[in-house]
Amino acid sequence: MSGHVVILAVAALCGLAPAQQQDPFVHVPLRIVSVGANDGVVVDRGRRDLVEVGDLVLFTPRQGGTYRGSVIQVDRRTAVVRLAEPGFGPVAGIAGEVLVPRARRDAGNPADGPAAAPADPGAGEVAQRWRNRDDGWRPGMPLLDRERAVRPEERPRRVTGRAWLAGDLVSVSGDRSNSYLRIGTAFDVENVASRGGALHFDGEVNHRTENDGSGFGESEGLDAIIRRLSYSSGGDRFDRDGVEVGRFLQRGMPELGILDGAEWTGRADGGDRYGVAVGFLPEPDDDHESGQDLQLGAHYLWSLDPAERVVVGLGLQKTFHDGSSDRDLVVAKVRYLPEGPGWDLFATGWLDFYFGEDNAKDAFAELTQAYVTTGRSWSDGSRIDFAWRRQRFPEHDRQGEYLPVLRTQLADDRYDRLSFAYGSSTEWHARPHCELAVWSDEGDEGVAADLGLELRDVFTSGDRLDLVAFGNSGEIAWYAGGRVTYGVATRTGRWDVLYEYTFSRYDAFADDRDDLAQHRLRLSDSFRIGTAWDVSLHGGLVHWDGDTAWDVGTYIQWTF
Repeated sequence: MSGHVVILAVAALCGLAPAQQQDPFVHVPLRIVSVGANDGVVVDRGRRDLVEVGDLVLFTPRQGGTYRGSVIQVDRRTAVVRLAEPGFGPVAGIAGEVLVPRARRDAGNPADGPAAAPADPGAGEVAQRWRNRDDGWRPGMPLLDRERAVRPEERPRRVTGRAWLAGDLVSVSGDRSNSYLRIGTAFDVENVASRGGALHFDGEVNHRTENDGSGFGESEGLDAIIRRLSYSSGGDRFDRDGVEVGRFLQRGMPELGILDGAEWTGRADGGDRYGVAVGFLPEPDDDHESGQDLQLGAHYLWSLDPAERVVVGLGLQKTFHDGSSDRDLVVAKVRYLPEGPGWDLFATGWLDFYFGEDNAKDAFAELTQAYVTTGRSWSDGSRIDFAWRRQRFPEHDRQGEYLPVLRTQLADDRYDRLSFAYGSSTEWHARPHCELAVWSDEGDEGVAADLGLELRDVFTSGDRLDLVAFGNSGEIAWYAGGRVTYGVATRTGRWDVLYEYTFSRYDAFADDRDDLAQHRLRLSDSFRIGTAWDVSLHGGLVHWDGDTAWDVGTYIQWTF
């Protein structure tokens, strides 16, 4: 793959449906409540929120960017989402949204009589809440023809959010250990000053300990982290201009990161969005120190129509480190979402310009990061995906974002991965799936494969058994193994168990250390207490080369 340029295009863009004035999707917010041992996460939305297998899920972690997944199993209050990006690294608490087709939601608004009772009582709660009860409505009339929209400043003050507690303890062979405990909250105060604006907060206290077993390497730390503290106003259908000040993830172009400053955004008649932002970039470390890196940013997002089914965006970022010119970055992205089953496209690229002022980079410009994925879904839940990922080290003076690296690493370190994935019909009880990939980095290149068979309703209704064989082969090392995952949905949540065996061989060693066998066992249980509490428990055991490590942890979330 070295030296090759990968270009992915979607021919379906040539046959777009007529423009519509309404987004074909309802964007339902969600949170990750549990992380599985492989590529699956549990989110706090389910059938009661009209989520179905195959729905698209978009995650937006605090470090920026958008990562995609798809729903593979739905319970009453939760759903299992398979991630499309293996380098995402999800953790409990990350926010996102599931795209529920508006037509499915509007099925609860029939013009000629009540809808048939849904099979799931929870879904009925949502359908009843969304159903139009205006007896004067007739076919052809807008659903809210007789209702005046309530402006943001006329709405009552409301506080919504969540509080969480997370902890984890890891021990290796009884003499090395580390642990952490996180307590935090995130909330929004709507119409906080009776002017329609909102106050946002997201922060936590993090305590961690480390012991390397030598008796001299014990350490302990306590950090208070504020990820967001901002006030926003406008940016809705009543006011096209939106302003946010404080600390926040930039709304117009999240890829530019968290900002301590101000952002102004606007919206044109056709749906185009644009804006500018100025402020300091806090260091993404334990302290989030700010004040060294000044950003001047701007973005423009072109939309084919107000439904934003096709969006092309461009973002510009100029930074100054301690007053000196530093990073010159351009972010470009494309998104295409069909109304129903069909081809979709997500593409984002980070292009750094150096202008001959950097020591380790000889090129005038470099594509330092890229993620492109395109795929096709069918009405029965089958799907194919093609994805390309690139990662380079950009050269700039904002060192807090990366571990210190040598000049040679800045110039040479790289990673490219091109993959193809397929999953058969989600309606089948036996569902084959696979992923094939080729990859290349600064020291090696090779191929990887995952071949699996997912079985449903094996021992009881609602259970899921996934059998996977995997392998990865490079020039200096290879590994192969198998994974068995079994999970069962319960009345209030679900539990899962995983066993994995991996055999690795490293050709770089001359003695018997080149062979390594590893066994991994993981248990997890997530459930809901009442309507506001989500609890996730997990434990794991790893054994390799005479060493054993175990870990236990929990994540508890209260929604208010």
